[in-house]
Amino acid sequence: KVPDILLSGHHANIDKWRHEKALETTLKKRPELLLDAELSDRDKEYLKSIKK
Repeated sequence: KVPDILLSGHHANIDKWRHEKALETTLKKRPELLLDAELSDRDKEYLKSIKK
C-alpha cells in the first residue's frame, strides 16, 4: 500500500516524509554515519522521537 502522504500531491510534505524515511533507514542500517553528521534541529528531534 502506498502511504497517503505520497498520494496527497503536497510536494513539501512528500519531501519531508522522504527525508524522515531516509534518516530512519540510516539509523537502522548505518547508525555510525549519524554520529558525525551535521543534522538540523528538526532532524535531531525526529531521530529522538523514533528512538523511543
